[in-house]
Order: sequence, then structure tokens, then C-alpha cells
Amino acid sequence: MALNPQYDAIGKGFVQQYYTLFDDPAQRANLANMYNVETSFMTFEGVQIQGAAKIMEKLNCDDDPPHPYVQTFVLKPLADTYFVQHDIFRLGIHDIA
Repeated sequence: MALNPQYDAIGKGFVQQYYTLFDDPAQRANLANMYNVETSFMTFEGVQIQGAAKIMEKLNCDDDPPHPYVQTFVLKPLADTYFVQHDIFRLGIHDIA
């Protein structure tokens, strides 16, 4: 598979759109469109969740105070767009003494 020469623009555009939706409670439900109904995965602190509905359930239930974190997205092409194949989320509190 050849590297898409637009990978940087695709990644930056995706992240901007994702967090714009995530940060707006009125728009957050639209994040479901970025995940595949059945095949998308989220790994949240080592626990795997599959499918858009369960991922959205997880994204909407975290009422913890803000913490540092790392979130990695694996995007998969679908026709002329992309969806999140795997969303890996890890809190950055593990190395704090």
C-alpha cells in the first residue's frame, strides 16, 4: 500500500474536527459518525471496547477531573473518507508519584 502524500493534512484535519466536536457537549454525539458501527475499537486504559455505540457510551461517562493523557487514532480509508479503526487512550497519571 502506497503512502498517501496527504497524510499530514488528513491527520491534522481529523484531529481538529474530532476535538471540536468532543469539546462541544451539544455536538459530541456526532463523534459516533467517525467510528464504524461494528468494527471500530477503543482501547481505554487497556480495556477494549468495540463498536460506535459502546465507544460513545465510554466517551460520555467519564466525569473525572481533567488529567494529562495520550490519545492515538488509527484511521482507515473508506471510499473518499476515513473512519477511526482504533482509538487508543491512555491517562498520563501512571508515572506520577
